[in-house]
Amino acid sequence: MAPRDPVKSARRVLEILERFEAEKRPLGVSEIAQVLGYPLSSTSMLLNTLARLGYLNLDPASRKFAPTMSVAMLGDWIVSGDEGRSRVTASTCSTCTCCARPNRTSAADRRAPAPCVPSCAARRASH
Repeated sequence: MAPRDPVKSARRVLEILERFEAEKRPLGVSEIAQVLGYPLSSTSMLLNTLARLGYLNLDPASRKFAPTMSVAMLGDWIVSGDEGRSRVTASTCSTCTCCARPNRTSAADRRAPAPCVPSCAARRASH
């Protein structure tokens, strides 16, 4: 068996987590595989690995996965004030103009609230 491409696997894991963020609901293996264009077997292995590591919960009745608080806490240190944050230190919190989530903006951008991510700007334009 050939070794797996760790870069491709890392990219896929992040795309799966982004899919949950976009959908905001539990998702099954087949719907994630279909939307992202991944093989069903690879998708199943990634989701089950994330569940074993504590980043996803699996509902046995519906066979759907959902992110755990472990996923939400991954970036918590960025806004918590912990030391060791290099480029983030000069940032301040504001609220996203599209989704009302906390937003990190640089000191130069404090003039006006902004979308938290480029997709929010696109979402706002479509409404």
